[in-house]
Amino acid sequence: MRDLRQLLCAALLAGAAPALADEARALADEAPTLGWIHAEANTGGSSAGHLALRVGDVVYHVQQSGDGLLELNRDEWHTFRHLYAGLQNRTLAVAALEVSAADVERVEARLARAFVAQRAELARRERLALDVRWLEAWRDGAAPPPLAGAGLLAPAPTPDPQAEALRGRVRAAHGEARLARERARVEAALAGFVPGADGLEPLREALLLREALAALAEGFTLAEDALLPVPEALAAPLSAAERAGAARLAAAQERAVLELLASRRPDRGRALLLAIARHQALARSAASGRLVLLDAYAGRGERPPAGERVSRDTAARIAAELAPLVREGRARVLAGTEPDEARYNLLEVGAGVLREFEAGARGAPVRKLPRRATPAAARPVAFSPGGADASALARARRAARHALAAQEERIHAAYRYGVLDRNCVTELARLLNDAFPPDEVARALGASLEPGAGLTFIPFAFFDAAKGRLRVADVAEVPSHRERELARRLDAAPGLATRLAEATTLGSAIYAPRLRDGRFLLFTDGVFWRRPLYGLANLGFAAASGAVGVLAAPFDGAARLRAAASGAWYSLPELVFVNIRKGTFAYVPHEARGADSP
Repeated sequence: MRDLRQLLCAALLAGAAPALADEARALADEAPTLGWIHAEANTGGSSAGHLALRVGDVVYHVQQSGDGLLELNRDEWHTFRHLYAGLQNRTLAVAALEVSAADVERVEARLARAFVAQRAELARRERLALDVRWLEAWRDGAAPPPLAGAGLLAPAPTPDPQAEALRGRVRAAHGEARLARERARVEAALAGFVPGADGLEPLREALLLREALAALAEGFTLAEDALLPVPEALAAPLSAAERAGAARLAAAQERAVLELLASRRPDRGRALLLAIARHQALARSAASGRLVLLDAYAGRGERPPAGERVSRDTAARIAAELAPLVREGRARVLAGTEPDEARYNLLEVGAGVLREFEAGARGAPVRKLPRRATPAAARPVAFSPGGADASALARARRAARHALAAQEERIHAAYRYGVLDRNCVTELARLLNDAFPPDEVARALGASLEPGAGLTFIPFAFFDAAKGRLRVADVAEVPSHRERELARRLDAAPGLATRLAEATTLGSAIYAPRLRDGRFLLFTDGVFWRRPLYGLANLGFAAASGAVGVLAAPFDGAARLRAAASGAWYSLPELVFVNIRKGTFAYVPHEARGADSP
């Protein structure tokens, strides 16, 4: 899940422990303002290494998406370091550039614009695809896809007391007839709806607003499916300070509801539903003394395939790491003197992630969750486009399919991945150059580098060229997780026995063999002249594992056989002194992540 766990840990710690937050800020001050990052090769899609650009404490890097597109990612430095140096076990080299503050701002602005622009294009594709699904559902007489956010609240046999109190405050602030007028206006707009050039997004927004206004007027309660079964770590009664904080946060959500009702923003429906639902959850928490939270996973999150599931042991270790952080985060978020909706959202997500890994420890698959997730339980909302006849809907379907195809073509033209000419190196280099007029690149960076010239489409070749030609202030190294742990073990127990045990995957106390890494016996990243001999041993080990994999294939779906083939494949470069494979980790303990930060 792009290590949402790491993001949560860092953010909760920043809010929960001022000393740690001060230390993080100090590290950021000492860090390079602008610098190229090279991650060493490992198995999978990174056999030639990976390149990234660090701007302050943010890292931009490009990856190939599942549909063959260049995807620009933006991560906090600590998250990137944990993912690549920790879980992926790849040593990082960071070349800090001597660049003026004004030029760094130009680079930052260019990368941010590119990131936002790509996300906007991908979001438009999702909206167009959803339009097609809605129009085809109407054609087939089926219910349209569920609306995210509509499932947060549900009608109740008797009005919810918190909902009634909120409705009274809405009437006091906006008048007795305001809700009725708003509902009539929305119903009139829906009755005359005809698909137009803007697609169906205005319709979906209007339907969400109708649901929100109905929830206010009729006293809807929190939907059971939208509530999170609170993890054991958060089950203790709220303290007096936490109950008071929950009341303050509920009051802030009440103000948000009143402001949204007065607003004319076209997308206020989902925001209004979320504000109403959060108000009820917080008001219940304050009144009962027990934490009530919305479930950020409700209605979303695909179940991973069996081969990609987190092991029970790994899930249990992650849950054990998260539990105290989320517990302390609860106290800090609820007992804060000022309501902070962003941190409250982090508590919702953190509690959901903790519960997901607790379920994973019992054998359930761990679902993915977007990093900036908000609770968005979905529910189908009945609607028939009475303002459009069958021919109009048929024209709308054709137009929607055409628009979707055109958007797909536009996206692939703009973000097509190419191994040689458009990869993680060339696109970042182009974005960096684009931050300046052509005649100012050399002035700002010390030299200009042509994206993809010669062998510089390869990450390590580009990084070497950047070190040699650009104005580099310093080159620092972040060791991989295994390198760090090996150094610690040798400090604690120096000697040949430790080295021999840690040289093999079977004897190592640091690394546990994983099928996704392929079958191999000896680590070759720490040797050179002996590497071909080690590679030969790894090749033989993979071949023997393949024989076992053949026998096990009917029972494990050929997982062991594929691992043996991967092991043999990545042993071949070792025969000619080249190391790619280093092993990866399903879990890296939190205390190991902050080490060796440049």
